[in-house]
Amino acid sequence: MSNHDIPVKELTEMLEMATEKVPKLINAVLQSVYSQETGAEMGKAAGAFYKELIAAGVPKEDALTMTQDYLKTLRNLAPSAIKVDH
Repeated sequence: MSNHDIPVKELTEMLEMATEKVPKLINAVLQSVYSQETGAEMGKAAGAFYKELIAAGVPKEDALTMTQDYLKTLRNLAPSAIKVDH
């Protein structure tokens, strides 16, 4: 085989393997990010964050806004962790 020959058989096998495995990998990542357990942990984290703000003397309205922003940040971090740059 010369340097310019394309290994069609090997390339086909690799693409078939990727077609089979990549969707399973993506599904596993999404399930770990959006699972019931993850949601429960995020809720606990938000509750603890809010309680700490109140204990530190932050007004309730401000603590609520800050906690909402905290949850939005957590929610936005999850998808960015699995994005693939092209």
